[in-house]
Amino acid sequence: MRLSACLVSFALAALTAQTQAAEQSAERPCTIAGMNLGADPDFVKAVTPPGETAGANMARACKSVSQSDHQVDGATLRLILSDFFSDAESQIKMNVQMVEILRVEPSGPRSLGRIVLPPDPLDNAMRFEPQVVKQGNTILVRLSPRHGAIYALSDRGLAGLSAFGWREQIKVDPDLRNAGENLSIDLVRMEGRIAIMRDTSDKPASAFEQTDIGVAKLKLADRRFEVASSEVVKRRAGDDTIVDDAKTFEDELRVDAPKLPAGVEPCSMTAWSNDKDPAGLNVRAEPSAKAKVLGIVPPPRVMPKKYDAFGPEPVKAEFKIIGFRDGWFLIADIKAPGVPYDAPYPANLPKPYKGRGWVAGNKIGAAPAFTGLPFGRLYKAPHVEARHEMRTGGSDNPFARVLSCSGAWGQVEAEDGKRGWVRGLCANQVTTCS
Repeated sequence: MRLSACLVSFALAALTAQTQAAEQSAERPCTIAGMNLGADPDFVKAVTPPGETAGANMARACKSVSQSDHQVDGATLRLILSDFFSDAESQIKMNVQMVEILRVEPSGPRSLGRIVLPPDPLDNAMRFEPQVVKQGNTILVRLSPRHGAIYALSDRGLAGLSAFGWREQIKVDPDLRNAGENLSIDLVRMEGRIAIMRDTSDKPASAFEQTDIGVAKLKLADRRFEVASSEVVKRRAGDDTIVDDAKTFEDELRVDAPKLPAGVEPCSMTAWSNDKDPAGLNVRAEPSAKAKVLGIVPPPRVMPKKYDAFGPEPVKAEFKIIGFRDGWFLIADIKAPGVPYDAPYPANLPKPYKGRGWVAGNKIGAAPAFTGLPFGRLYKAPHVEARHEMRTGGSDNPFARVLSCSGAWGQVEAEDGKRGWVRGLCANQVTTCS
C-alpha cells in the first residue's frame, strides 16, 4: 500500500460534539458518523465485486464485536473491532471491518482514530491479530499480519506507515521478489516476510515447485521501515497456515492421479473442447501433431428444445485433464455433449474416444471452479501466496483459453486478454462450478 493510501485509510474526519461525547462513554456505541468510506481505498476495494462499479456498495451501520486492551509506555490502548453492515438494521454483514483505537484516560477512553480493516489479501478472510509495541519513542500498532499499514500513535491521533514499503530493499532477483505476496510483519520481532517466486503468468510452470521466503530484519527510521538485513530461506511446514492448508487441499485432489509418462506435468481438473470442426477434435497417441490419431472428442452439439436448461448455445464435449506437456493436454474420460447431464446422445453422431490421449492446447476451454479461493483472481504463479490481479469481466465467466496446467492449477487467458493462474477449472456448462 502506498503511503498516501495509508494516510487516507483511517477515514478520520471531524466529529460532531454529540459523537465526541458518545466516544467518552463507557458503552462505546459503534458509529460510522463522520467517516468518508467512499473515499477510503481499503473499504471500496473490499466491497466492490469484480466487474462492478467502485462505490456501488456502502455501509449503513456498524456493530462492535470485540475489544482488546494493550499496556504500553504506562498507558492503556484499547482496540475495538466492529463489523460493517450494508443495511440500517444490521442484518447484512459486509466483508470488511473497522478498528477504533482509544487511549484509556481517567476521564474515560479518548478516540485516536477509526481504521478500515479489509479482508486478508491471501484468502479474503477477516483476520484481526493486533500488536502494540514501542520502538524508540514511537508507539506502533499492527492490526493484522498482512494489513498494508502500520499506525504510529501520538497525542494528536494516528499516522499511517507503509507496512511493506521495505520489500524492494530485499537483495534478491527482482523477478523473484515481485511475484510473491506480502506474508507478514511482526512488530515484536521487527521482522517482515514476503513470498519469493518467479512470475509465470505468461508461461507454463509447476505448482509442485517449492516457494521460498524473503525474511527482513527491520528498523524504524524517519517514520518508515527499512531493511537492516535480509535473507532468503526455504519454506517449511508451519511457516504459513494458509499455504499449508492449500497444499493439503491440492494434495487431496491428486490422490487418484493416474501414473503418467515421464516428463508429463500432473493435472487434476475438467475442461471442454472448443474445436468447432464437425469431424471432432483429434485425440493423439503422443503430444505431437504428427502422432497417430486414436479417436476424437465429438464436436459441439445444439440440444433439442426440450433441454431448455442448455439454452441456444451449442453444448460441448467434456473430459478430464490429467497431464500437460509442450502445449498439449493429456485427457481421459471423454463425455459426448449433454451426456454428463443425462441427455441421450444420438447413435448417428461421432463417438468419443474411450481411452486417454493428447489434444492440442489451443482447443481447450473451461470455467472457474470454486476451490476456496476468491473468484476473479488471476495469480502470477500457481501458488496461493503469489500476487494476483482481478478479471475485468464476471468472476465466474468461462475462460477464453486454457494455456497449461499443473496440479489443481490452470493457466488461463481471460476474456480481456489477461493471463494468469487459477486454482480449479471445471467443465460444468449448466450451473456455476463448485
